[in-house]
Amino acid sequence: MKKYLFLTSALVAFTMSGTAEAACIQTPSCSSLGFESTSSCRGGIKCPFGNAWNCTASDLNDKIEELEKIIEDTEQGSTNCNIGDIYFSDKTCSSTNVNGKTPIGVVIYKTSDGHGQVLALNPMGTFSWAFAGRDLPELTNRESTTDARNDFESCQNTRIILKYADLKTSIGLDYGSINLEDVDFPAARAVNAYATKGTKRGDWCLPALGVLYSLYKNIETVDSVLKHLGGTTIPTEDNILLWSSTESNHYNRDNSAYYQENSVWYALFNHFQNEYAYQDSYTGKIDGAELRVWPVLEF
Repeated sequence: MKKYLFLTSALVAFTMSGTAEAACIQTPSCSSLGFESTSSCRGGIKCPFGNAWNCTASDLNDKIEELEKIIEDTEQGSTNCNIGDIYFSDKTCSSTNVNGKTPIGVVIYKTSDGHGQVLALNPMGTFSWAFAGRDLPELTNRESTTDARNDFESCQNTRIILKYADLKTSIGLDYGSINLEDVDFPAARAVNAYATKGTKRGDWCLPALGVLYSLYKNIETVDSVLKHLGGTTIPTEDNILLWSSTESNHYNRDNSAYYQENSVWYALFNHFQNEYAYQDSYTGKIDGAELRVWPVLEF
């Protein structure tokens, strides 16, 4: 009984706090959740969304679990977002703009459990991936296009890259005569410094190639939303590429292949369908093409 009373207090406190305002979570009716009594009852629990009570002790545990899930989803931001939805600074999303809310990105990838990743409204510019090319041991080298497209660990990859950027002289890698103070991983540094209303430095990440491939498969939908929000549409020119955080040590271009440990995958959206999301050396420009950074946010 003490458990019920404790949870009742917690649910009432939740109601008073006003946190249940996520636009993507439709507030359920009390009756649909089994709160059918109009008066309080001993040992029962009060519906957090209205003035009704559930007085049946036999199913209180089920109702408590259901309400805790609703509360958890509301506090963390909705998991009901879909690809192409607008993502707002309050961690909610909607298929249309909402007055009074601040859009910070567009959903471009969604997992089977309802979480996903959001593309910022605009890219950050052209950056080198690293000043000195060396394989990072903790990053999985994905040598095939199929393997690379199955990498969705944007923030995990970015954290690994930044670990080496932060450790510098103590990372134990052999950079030869290269000054370790120059090994700064500018692309990852840039996204790590990015912030919007509702987010802070360190929240945004360098997208994994699988996430960029999901963007490509939904490019028309995402472009339409970006245009509506006044953001930058996805570049499809041959000379504009986007860096990923997915590493490889196998360089393949012009039908030739050879080992090169300082290589990383990037996305060329005009040819993604022809598997031209290939890896290249750590530079901000190659063959006249710009390699840009476009942050993503995990939810």
